[in-house]
Amino acid sequence: MSTVAVRAALILASIMLAALSSAPAVAELPTHRKVLTLRPLPSEHVTDQESGFPIYSGFGVAVAIRNGVAFVGIPDAVPDSRVGVYGQTASGWVRTGTLTVQDPLVFNKDGFGRAIVFRDGVAVIASWKFVHVFKRVNGVWTDVQKFAPPPDSFDSFWRINDMRLENGILVIGSASTFIKGAAYVYELAANGKFQLRATLRASISPRPIDVFGSAVAVAGNVVVVGDPEQSIAYVFRRRSDGTWAETQRLIGADTSPVESFGAAVAIDQGMIIVGAPRHECLERADGFFCNPSGGSEPVPGGGAGGAAYVFTPIAGQYVQVLKLRPRADEHANYYSFGRRIAMMGKHVVIDAALQSTEGEGIPGIEAIPNGLSFSYLRDGSTLTARGITSGYVQSESMGLANNWLLVGAAHDPQEHCQNELDFCLGEASVFDLNRFR
Repeated sequence: MSTVAVRAALILASIMLAALSSAPAVAELPTHRKVLTLRPLPSEHVTDQESGFPIYSGFGVAVAIRNGVAFVGIPDAVPDSRVGVYGQTASGWVRTGTLTVQDPLVFNKDGFGRAIVFRDGVAVIASWKFVHVFKRVNGVWTDVQKFAPPPDSFDSFWRINDMRLENGILVIGSASTFIKGAAYVYELAANGKFQLRATLRASISPRPIDVFGSAVAVAGNVVVVGDPEQSIAYVFRRRSDGTWAETQRLIGADTSPVESFGAAVAIDQGMIIVGAPRHECLERADGFFCNPSGGSEPVPGGGAGGAAYVFTPIAGQYVQVLKLRPRADEHANYYSFGRRIAMMGKHVVIDAALQSTEGEGIPGIEAIPNGLSFSYLRDGSTLTARGITSGYVQSESMGLANNWLLVGAAHDPQEHCQNELDFCLGEASVFDLNRFR
């Protein structure tokens, strides 16, 4: 990229940023309508005999949605780990099936359903030890491929952080506190099977262990991999010979260091969005709060925390054109904005959280924060804030398909579910981004 092109790109980006920052104020964003709350079947969880509360099932740890089909992982279900399959009918979303596998157990479960991605009729689902590929054969979801991690990965599939699938390219992000992180790129071969094509790693990593692979995204011939420890998002491209090469490192342009940049990444139609949920966040050591006092009450005037950075291609390189952060008049009290990002067509959803409160009657235990996400409408390189979703605890997964948003939360909003005792059913909420309550 020439000096002249870089200068032109930066001038254009500064113009766009100035225009966006001067946008007129709006009233607090309206809330999207929750269409349905999905929960596990009574037979898929057990009840604590002493308290009478249902025990954690993991329902909602991972979700995926596309073309009128949804998947919800239940890795701690009884009697075994499983995935619930749902279909959109004239009467709404209904449970249509259950998927299970027989994999080696870790912690008395095989962990099937802990990570899910679904695209083009292919559902890729991870257990602790393997990744399974399901396709619908004669109307039945069938396990058509099972593969283990690469030999040099130190069994890293059980540390899967993120998976993405687009146009026959599957990217699996695996970050760990034990080994160097990696992103594994699989491609769908002519025989209909996924084959490993590349193992991507961070080019900047001063330590023997990093969290490269915490978040991944793929579109066309471009893969984006986040490394929030180094606050970098790496861009890789597939060359004409089929190999993958790093072509750019993205960082957030700001007045202060952008901590946690790369915790979430998304790419669609030439736009990359990178989340930095801990940026400018006056946060407690436990990571749940943006509160300098350390208490459970919101910061006066709002407790904003986190940001998301938007990049678009200019002169062959991705250039930051926007820093997203909800204004106080859109929503005053939010935390960890940018912790999860979903993009599809004109819809963009960025996940956050609300202030949590102390677990009642349980000294020293803090409740899980309430869930909150922000929706935007995209027009080219412009994003316009449109609404919020709420009514669940902090999400663990999120899927977007056109106007349908599926949010997985492995704990219920009920107070007894929001502590480390793990009493809860878990749930997945379906929102219609075209409707408001």
